[in-house]
Amino acid sequence: MIFSEGSSILCLFILLQLNTSCELQLIGEERKYVFLEQAILERVRSTMFGMLDNLQSKLDHLEENVKRLQEEIAVIKSSTHRTGAASGCPLSDVCTIDGLICPRFHMDPSTLHSLLYLSRDNLTLFNGGQDNTDDLIKGTDQSRVYKGVQGSSPITNTQKVYFEVEIFYRIKQTLDGNDLVFEIGLSKEDSIDERTVIAGQKGVWSIYGATNTNLQNINFEIHSNGSFQKLYELSDVTSGTEINSTLGFYVNRLDRVITVFDINKNSTVYTFTDVDGNQDLWPVFGGYNPHKVSVRLRLNAQKDISSFPCDILG
Repeated sequence: MIFSEGSSILCLFILLQLNTSCELQLIGEERKYVFLEQAILERVRSTMFGMLDNLQSKLDHLEENVKRLQEEIAVIKSSTHRTGAASGCPLSDVCTIDGLICPRFHMDPSTLHSLLYLSRDNLTLFNGGQDNTDDLIKGTDQSRVYKGVQGSSPITNTQKVYFEVEIFYRIKQTLDGNDLVFEIGLSKEDSIDERTVIAGQKGVWSIYGATNTNLQNINFEIHSNGSFQKLYELSDVTSGTEINSTLGFYVNRLDRVITVFDINKNSTVYTFTDVDGNQDLWPVFGGYNPHKVSVRLRLNAQKDISSFPCDILG
């Protein structure tokens, strides 16, 4: 077929237009996909940046916690080289007792005699001779025989323990009989609730205040696994007499000794020896004769103890 020059030019023009139109159509499709990809990337990038910011925040928080823990560990490691720092006992430059602990325990209200009272923090025993007992916890167990309260945890036969008891009593009526005022001791559990007192029984080591035979004063007396011994005078027996005293109890189950200190007088009251090393011993606290005497026994344990009597122990 023979085309004229004009028809040839026309054909070339048409072909050029068709080619250009196809290219533009392709470019339009590509742009659409490019815009879609950009939109997806923008959304993904925003999400990724948010995730990275959140992760960085968590890493910063973790680093702070790690730093704090490292500082605490360093303090603990440093403290363990000083007397009592890791045991609840106050620090001392006077002596070092390996393994000594000052445990945090309290008086167990479930063991409180029904005629006695406890403070709300379970650290102070009242015999009921107080003028006002409205804010105190009264014993509820009518079956309890021992006129006192038991500690919340025992001292095991592998421990060295120190605690203190603040003793206060005020005589309301001049004593005229063989009157027991207070008792503090350590006892095997099965010996505690046998009688109104633990003194005089086997498996019991106690110290108490009681009138003597001539009724002229109140003495410190001890019972050691059934044996009795009078120590020294605490006060007279007349109405109005008040006594404040603090006793420290160093219980060394490994050496089978219990040493009682008079903190106010900076002296040793008594040392029990050959203490039973087989069974757990429970701290017990008793208060008696509320019609004649107002008694308060305050347990000091751990942070309540200001110092350990190293110089008395020797």
